[in-house]
Amino acid sequence: MTNRQSSKWLHLAEQAEGLYIHNTRRLHHISQQLASPQTQLPSMIVFLGNKHKDTALRALFPDNTILSRQPYLQLDVDSRTTFAEHPMLFSHFDLNLELRNVRCDFDNCENIQFSPHIVGRYRGFDILLNRTIFLFTDVICIFADDIGGLDAVRALLTRWALVGRNASSLDYRPRILIVLEPETGSITHELLDESDFLFSLMQDRNISEVFATPVFHRLSGKPLSNVSQHCSLKDDLFKLTDFSRRDRRQDCYLFSTTHMATFFELSLHHTSQAPQVPLDFIRIDKGRPEISQSHSYHLRNFLVLTKKRGWTTEAQAAIIASALLVDAYPPGSHSK
Repeated sequence: MTNRQSSKWLHLAEQAEGLYIHNTRRLHHISQQLASPQTQLPSMIVFLGNKHKDTALRALFPDNTILSRQPYLQLDVDSRTTFAEHPMLFSHFDLNLELRNVRCDFDNCENIQFSPHIVGRYRGFDILLNRTIFLFTDVICIFADDIGGLDAVRALLTRWALVGRNASSLDYRPRILIVLEPETGSITHELLDESDFLFSLMQDRNISEVFATPVFHRLSGKPLSNVSQHCSLKDDLFKLTDFSRRDRRQDCYLFSTTHMATFFELSLHHTSQAPQVPLDFIRIDKGRPEISQSHSYHLRNFLVLTKKRGWTTEAQAAIIASALLVDAYPPGSHSK
């Protein structure tokens, strides 16, 4: 498999029957490359932009192959972190590229059709990002000059927040880092622009509910090498991922790579069929319909029937305890 194939993750394509997601299950393949996917707890950064984004990626991840101007979302793992406790996943995409009418010609590629009566309201890519990918994203890194400046970033986040409200049962907001090119004018004027941007942006209640308050990173204007130019950006990104990981751990949804890959696939199918319905992580984890009768009735019936058959209290308790454990910890979901 070529590098071009191996980094491809998700691709939107318009076909005669409607809008489709081409899914290569890249996250699952990455989990198989890691040393211990059941115990490693990854972080993920999504990079959005084009020229400046690509330049930064080559500096941040020098051991990885970075492909430019591809009409799909790419996903990779920093090759230096495959044995780390927290592998660093990174995805990137050029927002300016058009959808292409192409067939899924990659090995084991899955075609998932969007619900046709929903996608007409919003762009399919906005739904894919905000109601699936960002649920698993720690930091969204936007290169402002690549997409038209701060006004374009504001419009983008406003649109995304409208799509991303009530995306899931988790109370989680990804962090946003806005990357700006070196200063060209008055420092005071640029600081005021950033302050005005944040003030107007956070007046939108949707944005404050969906995203954490954005932070800025301005690249150095000094004549440095590409790697040196982006050292401080790397520091800021890793600091934000640490904060996000702390929040996920505190709120009990810091997923292992195995769990993350499984939840992502379930989320992708849910969003394609019912993007307006919040994703319930507990329900999709069960993978079966809800019991129509209440659990209390079911338990009471079990106790009555087993008592009639002469079961001891200890035997009843052992069966109930084992059922609870199997339900909470299905085989293969946790390491030894």
